[in-house]
Amino acid sequence: MTIAKPSFSLICLAITASNIVTMLRWSEARMLPRQAAPHGREPASLGASSR
Repeated sequence: MTIAKPSFSLICLAITASNIVTMLRWSEARMLPRQAAPHGREPASLGASSR
């Protein structure tokens, strides 16, 4: 029992750190400017009706 608490704490800490890193990367990716769609790849040209 004495070794279970510290090991569980380290596992939780590792998971929390991983989640923080993932959230930081995700927010950085959201801040990047969106790239324009390549010519001819607009939704209307893919068979979807424009109406």
